[in-house]
Amino acid sequence: MLLLKQLFGKERLLRNFEWKSGVHSSASKVVTFKLGRPPFTTDKTTSLGADGTRPGRPASRQRILLTLILWLGTAAVLAAEELAAQRAAFQVVLNLQSQGQHEKAREAIRGLENYPLFPYYLYNDLRRRLNQLPHAEVQKFLRDYEQFPLAERMRAAWLKVLRRKQRWQSFIDFYQPSGSTSVRCDFLRARIETGDERAVLSETRSVWLDGSSLPDTCDFAFERLYASPLMTDALLLQRIGLAFDKNNTRLAGYLGKRLQTADSRQRFDAWQDAHSTPLRVLQQQQVEDDETHRALAQHALLRLSRRDPELSAKVWLQASAHYRFSEEDRGIALRTIALGLAGAKAPGAIRALDAVPESHADDRIQALRLRTGIENRAWPHLARWTAGPSPTSVYALRWRYWQARALEEIGQTSAANALQHELAQERDYYGFLAAERLGEDYRFNNRTVGATEEELAGLASRAALVRARELLLLEQPEDARREWFHELRHLDKRQLEIAASLAASWEQPSDAILALGRAQSYDDLELRFPLLHHKEISLQATRRDLDPARVLAIVRSESAFNARARSHAGALGLMQLMPATARQTATRIGLPLTHTEYLYRPRENITLGTAYLSTLLKTYDGNFVLTSAAYNAGPSRVNSWLPPVCTPAEFWIEQIPFTETRRYVRRALFYTAIYQQRLGATVEPLSSVMPQILTNLSAEEASCNS
Repeated sequence: MLLLKQLFGKERLLRNFEWKSGVHSSASKVVTFKLGRPPFTTDKTTSLGADGTRPGRPASRQRILLTLILWLGTAAVLAAEELAAQRAAFQVVLNLQSQGQHEKAREAIRGLENYPLFPYYLYNDLRRRLNQLPHAEVQKFLRDYEQFPLAERMRAAWLKVLRRKQRWQSFIDFYQPSGSTSVRCDFLRARIETGDERAVLSETRSVWLDGSSLPDTCDFAFERLYASPLMTDALLLQRIGLAFDKNNTRLAGYLGKRLQTADSRQRFDAWQDAHSTPLRVLQQQQVEDDETHRALAQHALLRLSRRDPELSAKVWLQASAHYRFSEEDRGIALRTIALGLAGAKAPGAIRALDAVPESHADDRIQALRLRTGIENRAWPHLARWTAGPSPTSVYALRWRYWQARALEEIGQTSAANALQHELAQERDYYGFLAAERLGEDYRFNNRTVGATEEELAGLASRAALVRARELLLLEQPEDARREWFHELRHLDKRQLEIAASLAASWEQPSDAILALGRAQSYDDLELRFPLLHHKEISLQATRRDLDPARVLAIVRSESAFNARARSHAGALGLMQLMPATARQTATRIGLPLTHTEYLYRPRENITLGTAYLSTLLKTYDGNFVLTSAAYNAGPSRVNSWLPPVCTPAEFWIEQIPFTETRRYVRRALFYTAIYQQRLGATVEPLSSVMPQILTNLSAEEASCNS
């Protein structure tokens, strides 16, 4: 019945229906199954039916239900078989297309028009003929499949063709706003080419007014802007300032050459001086105190604070005595100085952070206050700084935990304990730390999503998810994920939870984790922390003297069990190995690695990943905090982050300069505890795997323990 529900959906089971399939690969005609009214006993020549009913009367409800179930069950089996046959036939079509045998593909696709992935055949066929296609054929595809991810890709490809052929009116007809500045500039050009130049100038100016270098496709529209009355020296100087703010000196120089008046060129020279020799500009006392020179002084202060934060703080006192800065300007300057001092961990950082007006204490200042307060054990400041709600850039539980620690350190034990007790209810790194401080048990709070068969069947019958499933079965994972992501945008919270269960049943754990994340539903530990590849992981972990829970935690953190994962940096597979690291490890353990494609294979990836993890763990004398940091950021960086004095691990973690690595280490620690609980092993307290961080891994251990 579940299979039947997945194929037809709940509503269609509750009424008489007609099912029409496509065609078997071995047949050329459409096979049609019609299921009409359920059978009744109507033979009036017999006094009693076999079930004891009188002639002409319906059979018993039980018999009707049994017959209906048998009929529907048969139909479901036939439907599944038919779909499998269509899938096999479509694979042949895809193979023919990939081999360039398009005429044979066109013959082979006949009869598969009702197969869910038929639009993919059309897409492939249209893409290869895009240069010769008439307007109407593309328009029909986009109209027929506007709800498909394919439509977005087809539109983008078609717009490139129209641009290349300079069919500007068609470009306007097909254009839809997107995040691409290049395509937006093409749209501006299309409007200019079709006679809409005056109307488009204002929009062109808004695109142009950016401190970044913009795509070459924008040049056509920009040249019209430069030639228009809208382009003035004042506007050029405005963008020059934006360019200098982004340290884009090449763009600033290009724009400077377009300035018309001597006064404007003099102001440009002043901007260059503020950018290249900020100290000299800030120390000038003979310049006028006007808006222009105040802006230059602020830029010079920003530049100097990055080069020499301590000097910038001193020079600011001189500049603020000369210039009549507004309160807004003063706030910006104090924020700039605080960022420089705190970023450089310079003396006076605490005082500078404290001096920033609350009106300018944005998320970045708040994050630096937290980090600097922890590093310097500035508990009174930290207690005051964290008294309010956490900024969006700082993880809320992190904020509350260090607020509790600060309150504890300044003697407000009762308030600290109350806050830590709240935190201890959370299944989280900080929740576990708080529980340990109070001597309480960890709260794992496992609550399953509990998707019913009806819910799973109903969601699985949605057209996009039917396509996603078929694409997975045809080993087209990228297209499957596009369909999956596209459909998730249309689901509510409960549907997202059901989608997570569905993805898990399809052995797509990363998609399940993603769906739960979008639903902000974090309590189903079986879905969020799967045990996929557990047998291979346990085998290799035992071989390398590793805790399987730690390996699972690394896999979960690195790839979320997506064996085809590839990072922006080029790390591959389940344990996200860089090819060079994988080759070195393979040579060391004697494992042939003839092609990096092998890193997408779970067995090879786990073998190499566990070997590399074991090496790191030995390098760092069993310290999993340093090991996990090195696995993410590399050993050389971690070695450069070692503290000047022996430091508790929870303090050192907060000082990791890379946000990604800082989060990664926290996850690795508490994911390990979750996997230990899932595996039925003893859950090690976090404190037992967080020894103090030594300056020298072979010395000073005695001083740490003293």
